[in-house]
Amino acid sequence: MSDDFTQDSENQDIDGDIDSTIKETPKLDTDISGMDPQAAKEYVLHFIVALKETQKQIQSSRSERELWEKRVNLARENHKSDLEIQAQERVNDIQTKIESLNKEEEELRGKVLVLKDELKKLVTGPQLTVDADALLAQMEMIVGEPDKTKNAFKEFETDVELNKLKKKTDNHTT
Repeated sequence: MSDDFTQDSENQDIDGDIDSTIKETPKLDTDISGMDPQAAKEYVLHFIVALKETQKQIQSSRSERELWEKRVNLARENHKSDLEIQAQERVNDIQTKIESLNKEEEELRGKVLVLKDELKKLVTGPQLTVDADALLAQMEMIVGEPDKTKNAFKEFETDVELNKLKKKTDNHTT
């Protein structure tokens, strides 16, 4: 009996060590204690920028997936099974990428929330208002850039529609 009790208490110690390790691990890249306020703000800003970039990648990938889904349907309608299979593989690859980006976005979103809270604790009251506005202005400067991917897709779609109209016109004149 005493051996069982000793073994159980050893397991509890091991589990306790594992729990404390797990609790400390996520804190590593969200721990800004010891940083000066300006460095901490820049650090938080980098995470915010990474989150926004990930969100843009998700949007871009979703647009790309829609394009390839249309191509799957086009190949299916024209009985091109080899092209349909290849296009479906691209759709699947893009979907996998989107799922990965969604996980990354969720992780970054959580870290940004923690970092913002940590930053509030780090910076004193009066500085917080002024510095928060400066941080917001910096973020808007970075995030406010035009979405080049969206513009490229609009141009591409316009070209496709223009080509369709040209083909229709050519068919009607001949």
